[in-house]
Order: sequence, then structure tokens, then C-alpha cells
Amino acid sequence: MMGGVVQLDDTYLGRLRRRDPEALRSVVDEEGRRLYRAARGMGYSKNEAEDLVQDVFVTFIESIERFEGRAQVGTWLFGILHHKSQDCLDGLSPSQREVFQLRQVEELSAVEVSKISGHAITHIGVLFHRARMKLRVCLEGKGWGRSR
Repeated sequence: MMGGVVQLDDTYLGRLRRRDPEALRSVVDEEGRRLYRAARGMGYSKNEAEDLVQDVFVTFIESIERFEGRAQVGTWLFGILHHKSQDCLDGLSPSQREVFQLRQVEELSAVEVSKISGHAITHIGVLFHRARMKLRVCLEGKGWGRSR
């Protein structure tokens, strides 16, 4: 690993494809917390977020042969997460989706997001709040995100 990002090479990719426990553990250790935060930010309860993250990792392991290593492992995992909640994320405007990703998943400050997106800091707060509310409403419509 380098700089907090799992680096891919043929050896590492081969280890993942062989389902090497140490290689898989490094993916879980590196990406699990970010996936969990993203799921919680989408409105999932703690237990639902944990279940969703486990499901993402199961899907990753089941589909590892299709992973060509052109993207980072985290990008592939977030793709799986977003696919599982895709229509809810599609309901966000591009600005809301960008701000949600940067604030919730990447854990950047409003100031950092403002510099990246070009939006005023106050507008970042509005976009983030609206994204979370839209996601919560969509997920509740699917039976997710409610306390059990």
C-alpha cells in the first residue's frame, strides 16, 4: 500500500483473484470504513449500513474475475455500492452527487469542497443537506433507512 491507497500490480491482482485472505483483508481494512460512512450518509441505519457493506464485499469477491485492475479497488467497490443504490443516487443533481461524494465519502471539509467544486461554502451546506434528504426519502420508499 502506498499513501493510504491500495496499489494494484499483477501480483496483488492475482492474489485478489485467488482470494488470498491477506490481500482481501487489506481491501476490507482500507475501504470498509469509507463504504460504511457512505452507506450511513445515504440514510441507512447502522445495521443496514453494515449489511450493505458486507454485501458489497461479497459481490466484489464473486465478481473479482471481471475486475481488470484499471481502476483502484476503492473505485470498483464504490461502483458496487452505488449500483446497489443506483436509482436513488441518480435522483441527485450532478452538483448534489459531487458534494455528497466529497463530503460524506471523502470526508473533505466544506472549505475543501468549495475549492474543488467552485461553489460557495454556504451553498455546499445546502447541496449536502438536499442530497442527504433526497437519498433518505428514496431509500425510505424502498423500505431502507427506517429504524427497525
